[in-house]
Amino acid sequence: MIDWDHYEEISKRLTIAELHHAILDCRKAALAMRNHNPEREGFYDDQASIYSKELRTRQCPIVTGK
Repeated sequence: MIDWDHYEEISKRLTIAELHHAILDCRKAALAMRNHNPEREGFYDDQASIYSKELRTRQCPIVTGK
């Protein structure tokens, strides 16, 4: 079982630049897994989603309520 809370905590410690890099890296990894390993593809897509959510929270605090 994947501990997604762990990745959320990591996302909070990353800089904006690091978040951008992590999102891009996860998207590339998911693309590499497409039609090859759907479980890993989903893992990287979910991880990119967590990092993207943190990035949106920082860029639009009024919209996200934080």
